[in-house]
Amino acid sequence: MKKLMEVKDLTVALSNGTSAVRNIAFDLFENEILGIVGESGSGKTLTVHSLLRLIPKSQAYIKTGSILFEDKDLSLLPEKEMRHVRGKEISIIFQDPFSAFNPTMRIGKQIIESLLMHTKLGRKEAKKEVLKTLHLVGINDPELRYNQYPHELSGGLLQRAMIALALSPPPKILIADEPTTALDVTIQAQILSVLKRLQNISILFITHDLGVVSQFCDRVMVMYAGKIVEMGKMKTILEKPKHPYTKMLLRSHPAYSKHQRLEVIPGSLPPLSSNQNACAFANRCPFAMNICAIKEPQLIKHSRYQQSACFLNDKEKKNVKSKKPEEALSRP
Repeated sequence: MKKLMEVKDLTVALSNGTSAVRNIAFDLFENEILGIVGESGSGKTLTVHSLLRLIPKSQAYIKTGSILFEDKDLSLLPEKEMRHVRGKEISIIFQDPFSAFNPTMRIGKQIIESLLMHTKLGRKEAKKEVLKTLHLVGINDPELRYNQYPHELSGGLLQRAMIALALSPPPKILIADEPTTALDVTIQAQILSVLKRLQNISILFITHDLGVVSQFCDRVMVMYAGKIVEMGKMKTILEKPKHPYTKMLLRSHPAYSKHQRLEVIPGSLPPLSSNQNACAFANRCPFAMNICAIKEPQLIKHSRYQQSACFLNDKEKKNVKSKKPEEALSRP
């Protein structure tokens, strides 16, 4: 399979110098759907927004690493060239379409602008393409919706219009940043069906819901406190998760819990200012060992398709000081 994007050692720091996303590394292949999962605050959105350099420099910046796309490093690309990548080669569906659209402009006018900017189509041909795309994403009566304002559409319809905007013109990579979070289950299923039908487009799908990812993605990347803690093929992660955090995420979901009562992950994410030379999950982990409080685990490859960052899976460290420290047992 052809590799479309290769992210190496990506670290994103906030304006105060604190690293919010650390040492992220992954590949995205042609026609692949890669899911990125984790709680709110785990760094999912910051990671994918950094790929397109959408975060103002006053808020965050890429500290180290590279984002290779078609022999170009997007982290070093001049802003003028970056504008040709955004919307044409790589597009994004935002979580909240109501804030993504200009409320004073008709839907069609906002979508057609992208086509006129990135293609050589005339306005008449561009409108035909927009109407075709609106129909493709499941919008009935595209001509009517084309001439309406954002506030005249329901949440589900507006999210479909957001997808149509991201597909005008069709990109090579589509980033879907929690596109179904604010929608009810029925509309959520319809939106996923629309995305699943897309041809010749690789998708980065961001969500906190492993249930959604399991129905939709080829591979999954689990993030916690700004780092990747597990990555692998979807089926492998569901059947044989290696990291305690992944296991607890699955047990807290109705579709994968084997218990009558759903399990709850105690505590909350640690602050960004906390010790980054220790396992960030130690205070919430029922299997925490002494070593977890003094050293940060690195990703270990278990097979060609799976890797995780946990001392329980490191044969050299597994039996080192295996009693739980007080720090790991304390709950925030």
